[in-house]
Amino acid sequence: MKHVPGLADEILQELAPLLAAEGVDINDPKGVDIDALRAALGPAMERRNMELFTPTGAHRTQALAVLRRFTEATAAGRADEAQAVLDGVETDETEDHPAISHVIGVTLDLLDSWYSDRRLRTALASTRVASRRRPVRACATDLLSAARRHTTFDSLDKLTVAHGGLILFEGGATLVAASIAAIAKRQRRKVTAICRDLLIADPEYASVDVVAAPDGRAEEAGRTTPADDRILAEFEEWLSRQPQIAAPTVEDEATALRAIFTLARTSGADLRNPHDIGTAVDLLVDMGTGDGRDDHDIMMSSLFALDEYIHFQWEISRRPENWDRAHDIVEDALSARDGGGQLADVVERATAVDPQLRRAALKNTRVSAAVPVLLEWLGTSRPISQSGNLRLADIEPVAAMLGVRAKGVRKVPPLAEVPATGFATDEPLPEPEPLFATSMRQVPVLWAWWQAMLRCDILETTATRVRPGPASGRWIDGGEPPIEGAEALNGLFVSFLLSERMFDDDQFGSGAAVAVLASRMLIAAAAPELGIGAPDDARSTILRPRALQLMARLELLGLLTRDASGTPAVPEGLKSAVLRGAMLVMDVATRGEGT
Repeated sequence: MKHVPGLADEILQELAPLLAAEGVDINDPKGVDIDALRAALGPAMERRNMELFTPTGAHRTQALAVLRRFTEATAAGRADEAQAVLDGVETDETEDHPAISHVIGVTLDLLDSWYSDRRLRTALASTRVASRRRPVRACATDLLSAARRHTTFDSLDKLTVAHGGLILFEGGATLVAASIAAIAKRQRRKVTAICRDLLIADPEYASVDVVAAPDGRAEEAGRTTPADDRILAEFEEWLSRQPQIAAPTVEDEATALRAIFTLARTSGADLRNPHDIGTAVDLLVDMGTGDGRDDHDIMMSSLFALDEYIHFQWEISRRPENWDRAHDIVEDALSARDGGGQLADVVERATAVDPQLRRAALKNTRVSAAVPVLLEWLGTSRPISQSGNLRLADIEPVAAMLGVRAKGVRKVPPLAEVPATGFATDEPLPEPEPLFATSMRQVPVLWAWWQAMLRCDILETTATRVRPGPASGRWIDGGEPPIEGAEALNGLFVSFLLSERMFDDDQFGSGAAVAVLASRMLIAAAAPELGIGAPDDARSTILRPRALQLMARLELLGLLTRDASGTPAVPEGLKSAVLRGAMLVMDVATRGEGT
């Protein structure tokens, strides 16, 4: 993770007035209490989100007009026009146009309001989401679930991480249209009449450009848009002010980035959206995998141009933190293609370790040693919950097999819900003792073990029961599982444990960022020769206790040890499994997929 000088300070200074309202003065010469800062960050970020996503005055009216025009075009079956309405909304607002964030904010506010209104409850019960784009349909479905819980705005961060800002924008508009259609059908009124009542009376208030194209955004494939041209011109002007750039000349780098924008458009990606950077990276890497040196050189220069483009976005964006993950994706690609082969060499050497040493080390981890105990407890089969997990009564004995104190309960005792306080940023987040859980999913070590055994066919489930799987025989009665099976089990356990909260988000930061940070710490412990250092930026400092908590769990299971100086280390025979598990998480984080 690359530290960008001044970026953390800029973000904190932007939050300073909001933090001050929480009693934290970041400019206090006596220093800032880290616990107080941590406690204040959540409310401050929430209010900042409210400011960014809650337009007022003309911009709110313009956002409502966008939703009305989209809804009416959708209801009339004019899909191309509906898509063109959304295409006319850009990332930043102007005097006559709302920003994408404005439309998202208004959308979430409307959905929470409508779905909590008893007068609309019966009509909205029949809301059905429809979209010809699967990602939009998936996002709208998640939004519908949140709307029915009246938590759409509270779910903003989680939805953005899961789907990306642009898909959330389109998915929200799609759900607004579907909701109004359901109301109109129930009330036997026209959609336009419902739009006048619930959105805005004058759909022409906002001068959003509508130029219908045969396939909406797909019409832009293969060429840059006017919005692209504006951002590329700004990037070129920014480059001219930089003391040093990656390319020989400003013109060379600007030309390279324009080519990347055009290439991305061929896959429907919009590089003004940070969530689409991964698509561009994949395309560039695919182009650079040829045997020719020129292909590799073009790929590397393109990746460097993309990296500088993200630095440019950090400076101009109203929410620069949205580009952090995009930066990680580019940096990972650069590392993998320019010296990252060292890690592959480490894994290859770890796999070549004496098989007997590897077998003994893998057999002695709690992940492996507890398998025969579980299979004996399981017998021929046992009942499971409707979600396919252990029943509450079984959580305690099975967790104990891993050395974890956990108790399944229907309701968490009040005192158990009080968050731990007083821990330092260089210490792991404390584990509750015991851990009260209303489902197995809330016991991370147990859940990761269960998932790994299912993937390795040690267990298999039906709709109501769990039983030994086809690969269980070699683990029973002192059997000797194949080294590949033991390594797969331990490696998958590592990946599931590190990624357990990967796409969650809370007031301390992104769950994905914690997974990446812990994975890098684990790779550094397994391969110290790579010289991977710990990031020291403000965000990583805040996330560090959670990453250290994951490391502590691996130490509990015997997958991680400490040398004489107390530095984390991975036993020689476990390096292959541990590295593969951590690298899988890094790959998932880069591609934005689930394990």
